[in-house]
Amino acid sequence: QQRTLARERSATRRALLTPEETQQQRATIREINAARRVAFTPKEIEQQRSLAVDRSMAKRATATPIEAEEQRVLARERTATRRAARVSEEAKQQQTVAYKATRLQKTVKQKQTVMKRKPNQDAKVDWPKPVDM
Repeated sequence: QQRTLARERSATRRALLTPEETQQQRATIREINAARRVAFTPKEIEQQRSLAVDRSMAKRATATPIEAEEQRVLARERTATRRAARVSEEAKQQQTVAYKATRLQKTVKQKQTVMKRKPNQDAKVDWPKPVDM
């Protein structure tokens, strides 16, 4: 009973906040949570992870088919955006690698053509002298 009243009060309070205030509130909550997470020991971190897994499993078990489908759709969208971001990063990386490779090939080719054009002027060869008759 008290929990539901508290939930309703907090919901009305949140509804009255301006967007800037909600952003500020979220930022402070994020900072508090980050500070709390930093203070955790490895054992506590593992415990928190297992609790989170249990919570998500309980949510999945009690979800209606419609809610489950909505969650699946949201998960698909999240993975699609993650994949798209990863693909674009990989494409940029491949582009830079290809660009560097072509630049390297061009410089090597230029050096080769310079060497081919350069006649063997520096080579001092003892040409056979005409035989005196």
